[in-house]
Amino acid sequence: MTDNPSTLRMEQQFRLKMLGDAVKGASHEQLEELFLEASRQLMLKDNWIHQMFRECHFSGFPGLKKST
Repeated sequence: MTDNPSTLRMEQQFRLKMLGDAVKGASHEQLEELFLEASRQLMLKDNWIHQMFRECHFSGFPGLKKST
């Protein structure tokens, strides 16, 4: 495992390859749905990360302080 968060782990590389193989035969509509769902999930992940920062009350990041 690597400490570099911008590098995919081996199992992630494998999943990405499998996904790439799976979408080769997909229709335009299926690809559109997949793209929108992946985007939605990334947005949800961003929300979770933002929420974790707010709950930790990082005083060094005034924009992330918990609102009252």
